[in-house]
Amino acid sequence: MAKIIIILLISINLFAVTENKTIKENTKEKEKKIYNALNIYAKVLNHIENSYYKNVDTEKLIYKSIKEMTKSLDPHSEYMTEKEYKEFNGDLSGETFGIGIEYEKKDDDVIITRVYKGSPADKLGVKPEMSIEKINNIQVYEKSKEEIDKLINGKLGTNLTLTYYYKNRFKTLTIIRDKTDLDVIEHFLVNKKIIYIKISSFQKNISKKFLNIALRNKKKSIILDLRDNPGGYVDESVKLANLFIEKGVIVSSIERKKGEDFYYASKKTPLKNTKTIILINSETASAAEIFIAAMKEYKKAIIIGERSYGKGSIQSIIRINGNGALKLTVALYYTPKHNLIQAKGIKPHIEIPKFFKMEKKEREEDIKNIINSEKSDKKELFYPSYLKEDKQFMTAISFLNN
Repeated sequence: MAKIIIILLISINLFAVTENKTIKENTKEKEKKIYNALNIYAKVLNHIENSYYKNVDTEKLIYKSIKEMTKSLDPHSEYMTEKEYKEFNGDLSGETFGIGIEYEKKDDDVIITRVYKGSPADKLGVKPEMSIEKINNIQVYEKSKEEIDKLINGKLGTNLTLTYYYKNRFKTLTIIRDKTDLDVIEHFLVNKKIIYIKISSFQKNISKKFLNIALRNKKKSIILDLRDNPGGYVDESVKLANLFIEKGVIVSSIERKKGEDFYYASKKTPLKNTKTIILINSETASAAEIFIAAMKEYKKAIIIGERSYGKGSIQSIIRINGNGALKLTVALYYTPKHNLIQAKGIKPHIEIPKFFKMEKKEREEDIKNIINSEKSDKKELFYPSYLKEDKQFMTAISFLNN
């Protein structure tokens, strides 16, 4: 028996030694390949520097190759130069400012949907429903949202010329970009039963502000508009979900070397029985998607709109000794049912575009001087006129009213 144990111990030891030897050999082989690749990189760079037909900025070339390397990982990982890092961090020397508007693309038109109170645009009389034609004399109808944002935003105190179409006429305004105290949450009563709340981004204390609005309007159903919400602080989306979800995992994240990290509900659920509809679109992203996924999987809300953006990854900012920074994707988020958000997004219960053409059919109630006409539910509705053609919003009202 003792001999068998000794033989087993020797076998285990030999296996361990063999395994360690294999690991070391694999590591050495990997290191050799990396060294060889770096050597090739240095030789190519040397040939470009010495033999290219004209002089090149070698330092610039190296930075460009670093940028391309990080860019190849995923859309959210990137190397930032020191200047870019300061701009990213909101440094005053590179901070960007706008004019205080929100807009959306409807067919070929770019329609202003919101003007922030006290903003540069508000002070010059810019209103919702105006159609933007040009920014700085550049046509915008074929531009992407990202391109339009770049035209609107700029340095503090710089001018922007806005050409718009409103009430059958064109007009051009010169607006000075300035700091705008953006209220990222707005609300209004739709009727006696429904309150509309829009959250533009998940900034600090947004969950507290939301709760205060909801508690002031007890027993009312909520239409929560998260369209065009790019996300923000994840802990705020978790706190917001916790207002509705009593227990369980709200979201989890998995990092390669650290394992899985969980965010749990904490049993404080003042809104757990509130009827809620959430509006989403293809620009709804990140922290907003974390909240929506939890609300959907715990069956706490009906989701209406379009599939969300699908940004379910975590980026870490790593400083490179005063030479810029590396923004690197380090983990992915998972829904309570352990579904990936990244590149998949959240699919709504009711998938419907925001705008679609609908032929208006006249009804008896539309005829003037109708006999015995009574007040209809339509007259109970109080909402901004720019929402009248918003099919997602109107579907939410119809759903809650019925």
